[in-house]
Amino acid sequence: MSARWGRLGRAIVMAKPLYLLAGAVLFGLGTAVARYVGVPTDGRLVGLGLLTVVAGQFSLHFLAAFLAARLRAASGDDVRPPATLLLSNATRLPLAAALVGLVIWGTSLSLAVQQGSFPPLAWVILILGFAVGLAWVLPSLKLATSGYGEVALSTAVAGLVPAFGFSLQGGSLDPLLLMSVVPLIALHFAMLIVLELPEYARDLRLAKGNLLVRLGWAPAMRAHDLAVFFAAGVMVYASFRGLPYRVALGSLLALPLAVAQVWQMERLRRGFPARWRIITMVAMGTFGLTLYLELAGYLLTMA
Repeated sequence: MSARWGRLGRAIVMAKPLYLLAGAVLFGLGTAVARYVGVPTDGRLVGLGLLTVVAGQFSLHFLAAFLAARLRAASGDDVRPPATLLLSNATRLPLAAALVGLVIWGTSLSLAVQQGSFPPLAWVILILGFAVGLAWVLPSLKLATSGYGEVALSTAVAGLVPAFGFSLQGGSLDPLLLMSVVPLIALHFAMLIVLELPEYARDLRLAKGNLLVRLGWAPAMRAHDLAVFFAAGVMVYASFRGLPYRVALGSLLALPLAVAQVWQMERLRRGFPARWRIITMVAMGTFGLTLYLELAGYLLTMA
């Protein structure tokens, strides 16, 4: 029984439920913006699109976990052949879950093709977003160690997912969507830098080549601060350029948390002890709270 609970716990960690939830909310944000600008909402497309997004994320999360487990097994004292490593105890669970996710993802795409329900622009956005996610996960494609992978991933997650939700309904995009997602892209980018900071020494030793290693510790933290300030500036600008006041107000309510995030970076620069758990929670909270308040603002405006 304890072994089963242990496998379940590992599966939950590998699935990254908070990231799955963020993907679903980002998709919902795009749908809400489309409805706000007057595009009728097709509930069937919402359900099929949401399943596609979550299943795609789910499969990529477990594929990343499978590749990481296989790399750990291959780099240790284990001299078994690759075929045996593929089905070791450490890799069996993530591989099976990744295959299940891919089957669900493929099924949702098959339904979309059969029904002809996805507009051409939605297909382009979906394929581009999944390609970026796959390039981030697969070591052979080296997006995660390219130096610009964090920018590409943030654009795909915080930009293309809402754009996919919007384009499913109207087959096009709108400037209001851009004003809504640009701050989220910047905050997601800042969050990725924070998540990489605790591993900086190891990544530097291994010459991993991600943005943090290529820029260096101090310049990367300055890039983090600039991203947060840029997000705040876009929020203020958008509030004067047609963003619904409830959305603008909600976004600005997240600014104190963003200030706390920059303050944490300043403490690190001054040599204070690093409290990684707090720093990580603040960075994830800034992005998550801004996303939630934007979606809530659109829903309350249309209520």
